Amino acid sequence: MKFENQVVIVTGASSGIGEGVARMFLEEGARLVGCGIEPAMKIESENAIYVQADLTDPSQAQNVVDKAVEAFGQVDKLVCCAGVTFIGSLENTEYNTFMRELSINLGGVFNMCKAAVKELVKSQDPSIATIGGLSPSALATAPPRPASSC
Repeated sequence: MKFENQVVIVTGASSGIGEGVARMFLEEGARLVGCGIEPAMKIESENAIYVQADLTDPSQAQNVVDKAVEAFGQVDKLVCCAGVTFIGSLENTEYNTFMRELSINLGGVFNMCKAAVKELVKSQDPSIATIGGLSPSALATAPPRPASSC
């Protein structure tokens, strides 16, 4: 059990990559704090809690960390998996849509790192990992385009 006695926060734990990562940490003995925008996660364990949060809001990111400390007394790892992809081309993507994606995918990571760092530095073996990717369905809807320069 690689992560026994360690508390891991996994963002995006309610689906996709985040859910898989969260399950792996539980299988390896971690105590898990999952969070995401959805009302619940599918994982049920006495070693796991879930906090619904919009991580673009710094106070909600801080609440996730506070709930982790309240439930388990510490934070040792932060794994940021929460993210979205609004598929579109440069020609048809609105600026506000683009900025919302950046706010979630980058701002959410920043907010979680900032919220967690005060607890992470107390750990003997702290780490932060960020994970991103595109789903096969997102890739399938993106039209192939030749490379070009401006």
